[in-house]
Amino acid sequence: MKKTIILLAYILLASILNAGSGSATAPYWQKLETFQLTTISLTNISSENVTVFIMLKDIDGIAYDESSENGTNIEIGSNFSGDPLSNNGALLEAGKTGTLTIKDTGNLKTGYSTIEWVSNGSNIRALVGVTTHVVKGDASHDFNHMLINNGLPF
Repeated sequence: MKKTIILLAYILLASILNAGSGSATAPYWQKLETFQLTTISLTNISSENVTVFIMLKDIDGIAYDESSENGTNIEIGSNFSGDPLSNNGALLEAGKTGTLTIKDTGNLKTGYSTIEWVSNGSNIRALVGVTTHVVKGDASHDFNHMLINNGLPF
């Protein structure tokens, strides 16, 4: 019995130590009616699937609540399986890129986001990312790209 408990404790400790996780802050997002939108793009560069959690915060550090505004302000695209804004996060398979767009709907809002990931693998770093802010003009659009974590994997 004692050997069984020790073995189970060892297996539990090994699984905790082998699990990977990481976090970063995306520097900026903004939206304004039909003029501005932001997309957060995250690429899983690891060989393991990861679960991604994103929290959008306004300029005061308060969590942004899409339901406080009319219209759909968030679009989850590409390869996210699930909602990265939810408590359950979204699965992002190895080698794939997932996007989250804060759409140009409603009043001016601006802020930053925190990004976390977890994996059952032994990843030390799994994601790279970029935030793209788009300002729409009549004849053209301006694109501003901001690297998350200075472009380094996190």
